[in-house]
Amino acid sequence: MAGNLKMGMFAIPFEDYLDIYRKEGRGVRQYALNLPIDVKRNLWRVLDKHMLEGAYLPYDYIKRGCAHSALTLLKESLDSIPIEYGAWPETYPHLTRRELTELQEKDFPWTWFFLNLIGNGEIDDECSFEEKTIMPTDLVYVLQHAKVQGLQLLSNEADVLLPSNYHPKAHWCSPLFIAIVLLLLSLICLFLKSSIMDYVLLAIQSAIGIITVYLVFISDLVCTEWSWLIIPFNPLPLLLWKWRKKWSLPYAVIISIWALVMWLWPHTLTDIPYIVLALALVASYINLSRTFNNK
Repeated sequence: MAGNLKMGMFAIPFEDYLDIYRKEGRGVRQYALNLPIDVKRNLWRVLDKHMLEGAYLPYDYIKRGCAHSALTLLKESLDSIPIEYGAWPETYPHLTRRELTELQEKDFPWTWFFLNLIGNGEIDDECSFEEKTIMPTDLVYVLQHAKVQGLQLLSNEADVLLPSNYHPKAHWCSPLFIAIVLLLLSLICLFLKSSIMDYVLLAIQSAIGIITVYLVFISDLVCTEWSWLIIPFNPLPLLLWKWRKKWSLPYAVIISIWALVMWLWPHTLTDIPYIVLALALVASYINLSRTFNNK
């Protein structure tokens, strides 16, 4: 989270590699690279060079993720020989890196909720198709449609070294479910003129806000130069709680506009549960303002 983690390449016994995936229930498939013999030798040299360098690179899950790193290392070993790319995945032209990642993480709602908290800014920018190759499944597709010196780069058939034991499960207790419950409770409190949810939502807003402010202004982690979440989720309401009579209604209007913009923006800028949580905050601050006006 601080952005101090280093990354690099290491050599481990292949059985140890398979054991890691086996324990996680993940599958492993092996494809053959169709490369000229001199390129294969150069690839080994490139891998050895990076392995000897160890972990010295700042951790960057966007530019140095597993799939993108594999493509980068392959290009480095090819030297001046160009990769003749064929068809790219159909999703690349109209989806950002955030949205491409969302497709892969659809079975893991809490993972996706957390990734949206720490990942902003650069992952929403336009970039080349090569830079969008961040998932292993996309890498396989790209290499199978690419050629080197007229030869198909990657074999179509794969050897299944380890079958996958993963089966998607229904997540009833998802971030969206919890956000909807909080929204309904805040609306009920608004109707009953109760202030219970005001303090619950203030705690949630402050917790997310402190993390967001830390990532944007202090952390050196990649993709944290800006976060749209900092508008509804920041610690200012907690710090200015004494003067809430003055700012509660205007802030409710600002959060409402933010939620509308996030919903209507052509590309996804955040996860839907955050928008629902923001609407719960709107109900809470409207309730807060009405309480003061009644007094």
